[in-house]
Amino acid sequence: MTITGASIHYKLVQNLRPAIVIVEEAGEVLEPDLLAALTPGLQHLILIGDHKQLRPQVDTYKLRTKFKFDLSLMERLINNNFPYKTLRTQNRMRPEFSKLLLDIYPGLEDNLSRVNLNQSLSCISKSMYFWSHKIPEKSARSYTNQEEVLRVTQLAKFLLMNKVQPSEISILAAYQGQAIIIRKELKKLSNADPGLFQGNGKDNFIATNTIDMFQGDENKYIIVSLVRSNDKGHIGFLKELNRRCVAQSRAKCGMYIVGNLETLSFHPMPWAPLIKGMSEQVGPSLPLPNILTI
Repeated sequence: MTITGASIHYKLVQNLRPAIVIVEEAGEVLEPDLLAALTPGLQHLILIGDHKQLRPQVDTYKLRTKFKFDLSLMERLINNNFPYKTLRTQNRMRPEFSKLLLDIYPGLEDNLSRVNLNQSLSCISKSMYFWSHKIPEKSARSYTNQEEVLRVTQLAKFLLMNKVQPSEISILAAYQGQAIIIRKELKKLSNADPGLFQGNGKDNFIATNTIDMFQGDENKYIIVSLVRSNDKGHIGFLKELNRRCVAQSRAKCGMYIVGNLETLSFHPMPWAPLIKGMSEQVGPSLPLPNILTI
């Protein structure tokens, strides 16, 4: 049952009086919503989740900033030194990716027997790369950056040309407006060359989503558009460490971030650890082997 379902069927849950309640993704559940699943007969409440990734969604700015309404019960308990256990071994990403997360997860360890099987691309010299630019963002109802739309879609096309399956690529954007434009551009590329987007089986498209909507998912190759690019250091909700954590922890084999490094540099917290960790994987053009051209 979803937490929304528990609210809808509140009377039924109360009548059932479950002794044990297990909550998955507890770090994303609003505390008031969780109350619907708590009954007088409750003996054990088990919260499973990651309070260092995205918090519960709260649209009202004042409730979020003034009253900390976006704090889950799980995070509130941890902040008040309630005992908890942390899983330390990661089975998803290549070791160089997980190393960039040590400021967030200091005790993180790699299951090397598994993650070493994640092969990097032969068509790009680096398994991870920050493709930097200085083209300004545009602001309307949502922030967009046409330069990044071009870069991420052309990079996706390049991967397809090198026999990567469409279903193995995911594009993440920091803003919904950017995700919409990227989807439209991918559609144009698909219409121009339908054969290029044909994968094995039914998954013949490249999934594009916001960073927030991709929490909990993963893929072999992740391309991230950070969107924000200005000379004032304005980055909006990219200032939240939780969002950086999600953006850089979804890839298994290849992670390629497109953004303005100078804009991010205005904010040592949370971006300095990532910038420092990728200092040798940053540049204005992709590192391609000498035998290849894009």
